[in-house]
Amino acid sequence: FQYAIADYMKLKPDYYREVKELYQRKRDLLIENLKDSKFKVIEPSGTYFMLLDYSEVSDMNDEDFAKFLTEKYKITMIPISVFYTNEYSGKVLRICFAKRDEVLVEAGRILSSI
Repeated sequence: FQYAIADYMKLKPDYYREVKELYQRKRDLLIENLKDSKFKVIEPSGTYFMLLDYSEVSDMNDEDFAKFLTEKYKITMIPISVFYTNEYSGKVLRICFAKRDEVLVEAGRILSSI
């Protein structure tokens, strides 16, 4: 796999810059579309995942709230507790913004309505 990436980088040496700009734009698009929501954005750098604090939205634990969002709104987020071996009681979910722009806009619209 690393050889394939190296070969690709020879063909397109500026790819890593384009990817960085692409995901920064997608991150900013989702943040913009969440500005009117009750979710608090924990802005990332260097990843295509963002953390959302939902403490003003629900008292559910993160696993139950993630299931609720998936079942009711068809938006799937990752509960942070799955990354802990000890008990975790925070109100934070992880959302991927490596999606088509229209998906990010729609997700922002739905989450802002909750």
